[in-house]
Amino acid sequence: MCGPLLLGPGMSATNPKVVIEVLSPSTRRYDDVAKFQHYSQIPSFEEYILIEQQSYSIERRHRLPNGEWESTGFRGEDANLELAERDPDQP
Repeated sequence: MCGPLLLGPGMSATNPKVVIEVLSPSTRRYDDVAKFQHYSQIPSFEEYILIEQQSYSIERRHRLPNGEWESTGFRGEDANLELAERDPDQP
């Protein structure tokens, strides 16, 4: 359980743990920079997944316990991305 879903204006979640963005050429920079800066201010936010539309490429950004972000790239047709499992007893 991640806790109750909290909704803000426009029915958007205000306490996400993971956000997944499918990038397009016209919004890539905004998603990669501005949205990430906004999302990273949310205390519950732990993972940001950026998926390229035009290639076999995914970037995973994961918040470390010290608050810093670690980035890992997944490239190629056979690449696998696994999200961390959550302990059901942790909020």
